[in-house]
Amino acid sequence: MEKRGKVLLFIGSGVSLGSGMPNVKSLTERIFQVESDELTSVHPLCVSYSPLSNPGRHHGAQQFLRFVNEWAVSNGLGNVNYEDLHSLCSKIEKYHFAPRKDPTTRSLSEFIHGKISNTDYYASEDNSLQQCAATARRFIEYIIKQELLFPDRTPEKLDCILQYIEILGSENFDIITLNHDTLVEQLLSGRSDWTDGFTVGETVYYEDIQGERRSQTIDYLSEESLMNPAKVRLIKPHGSCNWYNIHRSNFWKWAIPRDGWRETLMDVDNQPISDSPFDAGPISGSFTKEWSYLFGPTAVMFHHACRILREYDRILCSGYGWKDHGINRMLIEWIQQNSEKHIAILESDESPNFPAIKRLVCQWTGSGLGRSTIHPFWLSETEPSTALELLNVK
Repeated sequence: MEKRGKVLLFIGSGVSLGSGMPNVKSLTERIFQVESDELTSVHPLCVSYSPLSNPGRHHGAQQFLRFVNEWAVSNGLGNVNYEDLHSLCSKIEKYHFAPRKDPTTRSLSEFIHGKISNTDYYASEDNSLQQCAATARRFIEYIIKQELLFPDRTPEKLDCILQYIEILGSENFDIITLNHDTLVEQLLSGRSDWTDGFTVGETVYYEDIQGERRSQTIDYLSEESLMNPAKVRLIKPHGSCNWYNIHRSNFWKWAIPRDGWRETLMDVDNQPISDSPFDAGPISGSFTKEWSYLFGPTAVMFHHACRILREYDRILCSGYGWKDHGINRMLIEWIQQNSEKHIAILESDESPNFPAIKRLVCQWTGSGLGRSTIHPFWLSETEPSTALELLNVK
């Protein structure tokens, strides 16, 4: 057996379902069904500027998204999910910068404007189509953050990731995940041999329910940590529900409060720390990923995903639906480099994506694009020794 001891793990949301994370369909349904009283009492994220704390804005956002969904279905987009809705809202937000260059967005904007003009939607304190779209977009972000981050869920059926680290060593194993949840971070917490790219810390303070002053750490995005090959680097090109855009020293900085966000955080000078009312945690959307790969923290992550990919000849992939054209192109260019590249895709043959992935693997194999293998079981169902054998790794 050829000895190649480096493996890149590439995972999508499918690997999180075993831990009780909701799927895309249920998250989309939640956006339309959730009521205001379910939101404002759950966690302190719902501060005054949040679209969730104002019932008028809450219901206005839901109605706006129903209009978007109606247009999407009538224009042949099929089953629209929350990322589709997020993208379409983002397009409307940016539409006024170049209204004649995007006929699709013009059609959508005109459709919704006609709907809104016949309702009392503007009573929700939004007074332009772009502002309506921005409120609806932020509404999606807050709902997804709440559903993925705040319920108590622990990583299950993911211990194999720890086994890969032990077998290969942290210097020979990195992870690219497209998940917004934090299950992998929870799995790796307590270890010193990994980084998520947020390492420059600041001690901040808050009062607990007994009124006592407590401290915690906020870590800021630092690209230097993602350059350390000795650690397992966790790369999230689609963003993460535990990222916050925090105002510090006259700048907005992306950060992770390590013990969770609290509505009132104070710095060492007892000055309040606030998160941005315009960014409730990045969601890249389905039609706007090209924007997210060019701007903000997701652009940083995408850049490092492309860079780290060049360090590897072996990829282990599971739970990815192969619907992100940017990611797909990145992987295709990787496998086209030479015949030494080998990707093993762990996907249950009961998955709705299995037939499409099987066709993709056949196309790659038929075109002589490296070596591609599909194994009809999930990551959690496959022994690491079996997966490494598929990749000819020992």
